[in-house]
Amino acid sequence: MPAFTLLEPSWSSTGNSQHPNYNVAAGEKLIRDVYDALRTARPYKPALTHEQAHRTMRVEAENGLWDEDLVAAFFSLLAKRRVA
Repeated sequence: MPAFTLLEPSWSSTGNSQHPNYNVAAGEKLIRDVYDALRTARPYKPALTHEQAHRTMRVEAENGLWDEDLVAAFFSLLAKRRVA
């Protein structure tokens, strides 16, 4: 048995025995951090455009990686800021 156990977070608000309900503020911060990581160029990868990051995160949310409602709210707020 390894000295550590890695549990992937489940960002579903219903939770389960391995993945308790999450803290919404932590989920919001995670989504902001992921967006920033996707949009920032690194030596090993180019930066994604806003549209590419949006598509990537939307697909990942549909597959259960992120909370779909939080991702939708995040991009809704970004759209409002881009118009202003």
